[in-house]
Amino acid sequence: MKNPALSLAATTLAASLPLLSCHAAAETPASRPNIVILLADDLGYGDLSCNGNTLHETPNIDRLSREEARFSRFYTAPISSPTRTGLLTGMFPSRLGLRDNVCKPWLSFGMDTQYETMADVLGQAGYSNRAIVGKWHLGSSAEYWPTSRGFTHFYGCVNGAIDYFLHERDGQLDWHNDRQNSYDKGYSTDLIADHAVSCIENYVKDGPFFLYVAFNAPHEPLQAKDADIQYYAQKMGKNMDALTPAEKRKATYAAMVGCLDQGVGRIIAQLKRSNLWDNTMVLFFSDNGPIQIGTTPYRGKKNQEFDGGLRAPAYMHWPGVVKGNSDIAQLTGFIDILPTLRDYLGITDKPKYPYDGISVLSVLNGSKENIVRDLYLGRGAMVSQNFKFIFQKSNPSLKLQHDFLCYYPNNPLEERNEIGSDDPIFKAEAARLAALTAELDRQIPENRVDDSSSPPQGYVPMKNWNPFGY
Repeated sequence: MKNPALSLAATTLAASLPLLSCHAAAETPASRPNIVILLADDLGYGDLSCNGNTLHETPNIDRLSREEARFSRFYTAPISSPTRTGLLTGMFPSRLGLRDNVCKPWLSFGMDTQYETMADVLGQAGYSNRAIVGKWHLGSSAEYWPTSRGFTHFYGCVNGAIDYFLHERDGQLDWHNDRQNSYDKGYSTDLIADHAVSCIENYVKDGPFFLYVAFNAPHEPLQAKDADIQYYAQKMGKNMDALTPAEKRKATYAAMVGCLDQGVGRIIAQLKRSNLWDNTMVLFFSDNGPIQIGTTPYRGKKNQEFDGGLRAPAYMHWPGVVKGNSDIAQLTGFIDILPTLRDYLGITDKPKYPYDGISVLSVLNGSKENIVRDLYLGRGAMVSQNFKFIFQKSNPSLKLQHDFLCYYPNNPLEERNEIGSDDPIFKAEAARLAALTAELDRQIPENRVDDSSSPPQGYVPMKNWNPFGY
């Protein structure tokens, strides 16, 4: 049936690699790649048809998984704002006070301005156009605004969980074009993809660009276009009006994932039309696991430190660096992207603050098979090459009776707790990871986000809110 609507001590406290600051890039503009990061929101491994979903149609992401490099151990934080912080700073988000989300319009907290962002680094390395299109989620006050944090252009929302059609959060407009409110009409996933395509069209003449496309799909609220819901209802053997509430939710979610995939496809098609595909690094991944158990083969879900909450589907296209149709088993993740880009660009000065992430360029280009490291997952959890450790009291939603130890080679889905094993190797690794985790758990500033679920007394949403008074 044709769809009618389509028409982490992160490194053993490890490798203190000589990481960089952004003043000495050896590359010429012609040799620098365009950088496009495509971030999905709450997408599970099992939401993709390439990973076995028989309802969802994701041909464009499937093509990335089939033709490009596939990461089998790409980790994020278990929730949105921390992942976005680590991606843009190369730092553990807890160092910046971001173990939880910055997603309520009444919060004044944001990503600490003393830390440079990926946009700052690439700007100093000669990327004149640096855009974020989609969901920011790192602070809504003027000082935290994307264009105050190194980006030259912003189109989208600053909070999470906006209405896909009204572009509001808690009764307050949250759709912007740079520092102005935007009153564009349409479904937010389509608007994000279309605007990203326009950015590519506009930037092609100006040399290398950085485009960070942060989709808000398929994050709740569950909202999709009627034509798309009807399409998936028919795949389920019904008309949309005959769906039960549970079936309607299932069809709506499938439609949201399908629309996300269409947007990814339009962006890739524009890169190819503009003859940029062969000089563009494209990275696709999800910011954390799904909100419901069942859309990933792994244990757990969003906001949990089991792999279901933070082991993301991730695919990379980078001609001349990483081979297509290849598997990358390197333990890596969100905090490694910025150090890897700086390494590739030949930036050699040290940053103001040392990165927690590492460059995995040598693994991507095949000069090394593996980099041995540990990766701190935040909130009492650490993963190594073969093990994961979680403190029992770190996250009540895990419902652990004891500290947790997983040995991946014989327990890939974390189904058993090996913490009581008599194996001396297991005992030693549990003690080592516990010590590293405890040390990093303590490194959180006093000034940190308080994601209050209720607005403060006297809070009144402003329909046309804008922190700049426009």
